[in-house]
Amino acid sequence: MVKKTLNWLKVSILLLDEVLVLVIILLLMHYFGVRLPVWVIVVISILIFVVVFLIHLAIMPLINKKPITGQEVMIGMRCRVIEPLMPRGTVFLLGEYWQAESISEDIPTDSTVEIIGCNGLILKVKRN
Repeated sequence: MVKKTLNWLKVSILLLDEVLVLVIILLLMHYFGVRLPVWVIVVISILIFVVVFLIHLAIMPLINKKPITGQEVMIGMRCRVIEPLMPRGTVFLLGEYWQAESISEDIPTDSTVEIIGCNGLILKVKRN
């Protein structure tokens, strides 16, 4: 419930700049003497609001999406030991070789380990 409320609050805040632009356009039209019937202004304003609202609504899932790259994604993944970890060695993860360091014990080749953290480009791992 709270997350949905926050999402709608984000959408509302994102819509404020579009409302401001619309108000400025209407003020400029009034200043330069462009006269439109009120119903035309209301219809155009509603159409612009609906289009911008739908665009922001389509973007909301991207705001809440978990990252798909970086260290945060690697934590919890499992990989295979290529060079024994005593305590430092090499693991194979997603088609790449990484330097890894065991946090507790020596781990032999061909073991499966779980990534629990990163220190720069060195993965911190534990035996599965």
